[in-house]
Amino acid sequence: MTYIALSAVKVTHQPLHFEKGKSVSTARTTRKPRLFYGWGIVAVASVFGLINVGGTGFTASVFLDPMRDDVGWGSSVVFGALSVRVLVGGMLAALAGPLAEHRWAPRLMMPVGAILISLSFIMVKWADSALEFFLWYGFVGAAGTAIGSMVIMESLVIKWFVRRRAQAMMWFQVGPPIGPLLFPLMLTGLITWIGWRDAWLWTGAVILILLFPLTLFVRSRPEIMGLLPDGDSSDDASANIPVEEASPTTTQIVIPPSFTRREAIQTKVFWMLTLAMFVGMFGFPGYQAHWIPYFREVGFDAKTAA
Repeated sequence: MTYIALSAVKVTHQPLHFEKGKSVSTARTTRKPRLFYGWGIVAVASVFGLINVGGTGFTASVFLDPMRDDVGWGSSVVFGALSVRVLVGGMLAALAGPLAEHRWAPRLMMPVGAILISLSFIMVKWADSALEFFLWYGFVGAAGTAIGSMVIMESLVIKWFVRRRAQAMMWFQVGPPIGPLLFPLMLTGLITWIGWRDAWLWTGAVILILLFPLTLFVRSRPEIMGLLPDGDSSDDASANIPVEEASPTTTQIVIPPSFTRREAIQTKVFWMLTLAMFVGMFGFPGYQAHWIPYFREVGFDAKTAA
């Protein structure tokens, strides 16, 4: 659904009327903010994506050899837990996605997701068995990844932008590719310096310190703060959204139509996009999990492989 904060009315496919020269919601909607709050939402979502992508498969790849040398856990244990994290996280994300549509859900889900992601790293320090590793890194990590998933982040960005949605999504997508660049190098140096157990601990602690405060600034939709999408004011909203003059004193704002979940899954385009994403991402987790061990086996040192 598409929402817009005009007199606190939820807008779907129907045009919306307001009188020229009059406030439509609160005083905050009549003037453009200097810095639109939606860009802060984009920044938080991008940081979440950076940690989610960099802290999953690439993390397990870096820790494999040190953990195998110390406690004897082979590839089946480490990558088995990673598989649980990815597969269970994917299934839970399908359940968490609809919750993001509720007014206050993202604001509650993101702090919980940050805590669970952090715990999935921190508690591995004290894991003495493969079962404990599966529990913390696999299942707890899956829950955190699902609650703070890219799907939730994208839904937030989409709600804050209409005209500038493509630009907002572009900036949001800057974060996730940076994760694979930072995490392997950072973790390789950290493991060399303090050992693999403390590296798990400090990585989780840094993630918690970084993510949790950011999540407190999350707002689900602009109308909660008396704002309009894209940072528009009520005075110039009609200049930025397709408009029809209904009368000399009334402006009709036509919001672009959107699909409900039920409507979307009944379209051919939805399933074509789903298939394309599935095929495109099918082999990626296997690559990201095994690339560092492979380069180590063919003679590269840990830092070069990272």
